[in-house]
Parts: sequence; structure tokens; C-alpha cells
Amino acid sequence: MLNRRNLLISSGAALTVPRWTSAQTPAVPFPTKPIRIVGTSVVGSPADNAVRRIAPTLSEVLKQPVIVDPKPGANGVIAAREVMSAPHDGHTVLNANTSYAVNDVLRPGMGPRLLDELLPVTDLSQGPLVLLVHPSVPARTARELVEYGKSNPGALNYGSGGPGSFLQLTGERVKIATGLPMREVPYKSPGADIADLVPGHIQVGFTVWAAAEQFVTSGRLRALAVASDKRIKVAPELPTFAEAGLTAITATAWTGMFVPAGTPREIVLLLQRAFAHAVTRPDYVEFWTKDGSDVGGKTPEQFAQFIRAEQAIYRQVVATAKIKVD
Repeated sequence: MLNRRNLLISSGAALTVPRWTSAQTPAVPFPTKPIRIVGTSVVGSPADNAVRRIAPTLSEVLKQPVIVDPKPGANGVIAAREVMSAPHDGHTVLNANTSYAVNDVLRPGMGPRLLDELLPVTDLSQGPLVLLVHPSVPARTARELVEYGKSNPGALNYGSGGPGSFLQLTGERVKIATGLPMREVPYKSPGADIADLVPGHIQVGFTVWAAAEQFVTSGRLRALAVASDKRIKVAPELPTFAEAGLTAITATAWTGMFVPAGTPREIVLLLQRAFAHAVTRPDYVEFWTKDGSDVGGKTPEQFAQFIRAEQAIYRQVVATAKIKVD
């Protein structure tokens, strides 16, 4: 994770209000009316909060009001279809997250597809998932958890956000990589499982550090590893899966912005620079990095490459674990 100073320096091009050369000027004036950001998550969720936090800066940069309009439901399909039905002029933007990318793999015909009917603009934040256990589990490391699970078949259940959810795919990835025998307990939405993990109704869970910290510091849950290729600065004592002596696993919860295919590239680039400017403000950087996440600001090409790599992992897990959804 870059520290704030280095992050701001590395994103220097995004720290100025966009200025267009004649070659970059959109064929039509933009923006000419309020920007509406349609979200796939409920009000108050991390993805929703991320957009609301940067909305004032976006408004300042783009010289137009920015309206945050959550349309949750159907794993993001409702919001995505609404964005696709709007004029493809950059004034209506989709805020999608990891769950929609997973849904795109499992139900490719259900809604507009990322990188096809929806073009990436940039990411806002990324945070690795943390492996958690209830203190009743006699394991203080990830390796001890695997050994305990193998010695006590049927003793471990993990919570997911339901069939085909990002949390289910993460749980199955851990099972495939480590041979850890644990049974999925599906919940209606991500986060609902933590409410049952804390009192010990289930034994294993996955969430971002921001959602786990209060329970870990109070001793109500135990964090064993972070699904990342590096440790997180807010919990430097927490090893990665590789450092714990297990197969390296990365599982990232992210949120990002998309526009419909057919949106002029000049407008996509203007939006990217506006969002990159907003996410590199010190208050936004501090807000996310203190919770163990990295801020975004990728170019459309970098963000597309990241999503392709993520979806390739999801497809492999779905095929190996034989995951099916109705």
C-alpha cells in the first residue's frame, strides 16, 4: 500500500482540474447537466459511502451537481440496466463493485456485461478480505485452522452472501487451495454473516478490515490472515496467506465506475481524471487507508485489465467448485 504522500505524487496528473487540448475536446459540450451516479449497493454501504464522500469534489471539478442514486437489487442488474437505458453521453454513471463482476461471470445473460456493454472508467477503492474465526475455534494461525478442520470434519461452517456471492467464491477458493473442510452457510447479503459469526453460530467468515476491526480488537473474533499479496498497514501483525504457510490467495473487495458502451472516449477520459482527482484528496485517502484499503484512480485500460484478471479467477473457482445459481 502506498503511503499518502507517495500516492499523491504518483497520481500527480490527476490532481489538477481537467484541461482539454483541441485533440481532447469532446465533440459535444460536457458536462451540460447534473451527473447521476447510479449505485448497485444500498444506502450506507461502503460503496455508497465512497461515492457520497467524493461527490462534492466531483461537482467542484465538473462544474455540475452530482446526484447519488442507489438502485440496489438483483446483484446490481437493476442499476446496470438503468444506466444502459440512459443516453450514452457520460451524464449517467454506474457505481458497480466486486459482486457485480461475480454476477457477470455466473449470469452473463442477465444484465449488461462489464468490459462489453459497460466500459470501465476507474476504480474508487480496493480492500482485501480478512479470514476470521470465532474464538471458540482452537486455532491462532491459518495453518492451525486447516489442521483443526482436517482433524475435525464437520466442525467448521463459513458464512457467505448467498449462492454465487463474492464471499462464497472466496470460501470455495480457500477450500480448494488448502483442503480445509468447511460447509457454506448462505446469508441474504454480505455482512449478515458477521452478525452470526460474532456470537459463534458459525465459525469462519470473511470481510474487509473495516468491518472486522472492532470485533478483533475487542477479542470477539480472531483474525488469522489477509487475502492479499502484502500486509495491510492498519494491521501489520496480520500475515498474508502465503506468509502463513498456505497457498497465496488474493480476494479483493472493490468499487468502481462504468459508463455504457458508446460513450465517447473523450468523455470517459474526462470522467476518469475527475474521479482520480477526487479519490486522491487527502481526506479520502485517509478515510480508506485507515480501514486497510487502497484508493483507486486507475486509467480505463488499467481498470479493465484488473477486472479481466479478477474474472478469470472467478471463472476458475466456479468451474472447480461446480458452483451453479438459479
